[in-house]
This record gives sequence, structure tokens and C-alpha cells, in this order.
Amino acid sequence: MTATVAYADARYAEALTSFQRAHDITEHPDILYNIGQCADRLRLDETAIRAFEQYLAEAEVDADTRRRVQARLAVLRPLGLPTPEPSPATTPVELAEVPVHERWELWAGLGVGLAVVVAAVVAAVVVSSSESNGHSGDDVGGVIFTLELP
Repeated sequence: MTATVAYADARYAEALTSFQRAHDITEHPDILYNIGQCADRLRLDETAIRAFEQYLAEAEVDADTRRRVQARLAVLRPLGLPTPEPSPATTPVELAEVPVHERWELWAGLGVGLAVVVAAVVAAVVVSSSESNGHSGDDVGGVIFTLELP
């Protein structure tokens, strides 16, 4: 009995096994669609997702069939495998492509460096001013200078 007859008779497990054997022998990408259909009927969501994704990637698929398979994948993905991450080749912006002036690491480093320099200058000014007016810094809240009126 052939896989297509088993599928037509709703013997999906038998059809799936036969289609998988046929694909192992021929590696014909159109058989992946049949594997996906059988797995989908059997609620083997992960198997169906893999088969349909591989089918879309390898087979020459007309626009109508592609739309139907993508619509079915949209239903199956939440039930099975997560949506695949884009490959590095399809990533819109690579890190190496980002101009230096748009990198957050640069601006964060400059900001921290500037804050350290400002803090050092302020500390130097405070220390310098406290030493120049004769104040030893030991008496907190005391009078620094006196003013005599005529």
C-alpha cells in the first residue's frame, strides 16, 4: 500500500512513516509537504513545523501554496517550536556596521570619564580654596573671617 493511499484512508501514522522513508531515499523536497501534512493531522506539531519550514526552504513552491503553508505555520508555531531567530545573514545591522559615533558603549564610557574628571576638578578646587584662606578644616561651623566696621 502506498503512502498516498494510506493518507487518503486517514491512516496518517502509516502514511507519515512511508513518506519519511521515501524522503530518506529520494531527498525530494516536495515529500516534505506530505510529511508536514501527516504530522499535522497526528498533532505532531514540532515534526510538522520542521517539515513545512524545510519544504518552504528547499522546494520550488508556488505563491498560493506558500501562503497556505505559512498560514498553517502561523497556527502551529505557538503550539510547537518557537519562531526561528533570523540568521546572521538576515540580521539588519551588524555590530561592525554601526558607526563609532552611534555606539552606546562609547558614549557611556565618555560620560563616566567626564564625570570622574569633573569630580576631581571640584575636589581640587575645594581643597585648594580651604587651604588658601587659612582654614585648617578642623573647626566645622566656626567663623572664617571677621569684619570690623568703622
